[in-house]
Amino acid sequence: MSFWHCKGRNRIAVPNVVDSSPHDFMTRCAVIAPRSIERANESRVLRSMQEYLDGEQSCNRSWILGVIGADIPLANRLLLTRFARYRQAQRFRDLQATPIRQTLQINCECGEHYAVEFQIFLGVSAGLHFFLCSQCQRRQTTSGEVVNASRWDELSGKWTRVAANSAR
Repeated sequence: MSFWHCKGRNRIAVPNVVDSSPHDFMTRCAVIAPRSIERANESRVLRSMQEYLDGEQSCNRSWILGVIGADIPLANRLLLTRFARYRQAQRFRDLQATPIRQTLQINCECGEHYAVEFQIFLGVSAGLHFFLCSQCQRRQTTSGEVVNASRWDELSGKWTRVAANSAR
């Protein structure tokens, strides 16, 4: 009787004999779908943060901030949930003391386009932050406190600074 074998961590199905049937495989081995890009990225950030917080010599603050990159909300969620036991560690406090800035492009329903720069402190529950459209006053959600904002001016073809009118 022929059957399928499961190999590797992600249980990749490899047929043992050419005439084996998928039904035989399903009775002997559970298939685990390959990880999504989001899960793989979360795993990458999680492992890197673990190395940094464990005091790995080659992992300094600028390195971990580079690893986090645009994944600020993910990194903050991981610090608050998975790494709470490190709250008293110096490296955790260093991350908390360093504001991380990110720029977000916002396209409002009224047709206005904005580049909004916000900052967040990792390891702190950021709460809800909003940016108000200068045209229609709609509130747009941001991941942190708004520090700078620019509006795209269709006539001049340039970004013009607007008040960073964030609201909580």
